[in-house]
Amino acid sequence: MADIQGHGTKLYYGTTTNATTEIGVITSISGPDETADSIEMTDFDSDAAEFVQGLRDPGELTLDVKYHQTHSATLRSIEERSDTTNTPYIFRVVFNDDEATPTYWHCSGYITALGHAIPHDDIVRQSVTIKFTGKSTASFDA
Repeated sequence: MADIQGHGTKLYYGTTTNATTEIGVITSISGPDETADSIEMTDFDSDAAEFVQGLRDPGELTLDVKYHQTHSATLRSIEERSDTTNTPYIFRVVFNDDEATPTYWHCSGYITALGHAIPHDDIVRQSVTIKFTGKSTASFDA
């Protein structure tokens, strides 16, 4: 597998795992940072602290986008859907790896933060945080 460049990476959302509606004008994506709880199992017979893996947290994804009326309205509608129906969308990150079968990562989630940066000498941007819920799925070439 060749190195994957961030340029050309796409973020889609939808109601199925093959989410096809693109969130555009993205300038950066951070995350998700998946973690697992550690459950201590140490008892009086233990020689050292003992742990087992607990539930996994699929983490959060933070992205920055250039402010654009159409895309901002889309982000607001995704956020409002979470508020009114409590039904998450599926978000799918597709990497630009020029493969016939693209590398991707997807998980259900909600927009939990939608902010704005309005500098006097640069373009207006939005910062979006998506909190994931449930199990994530990834497809990476070996």
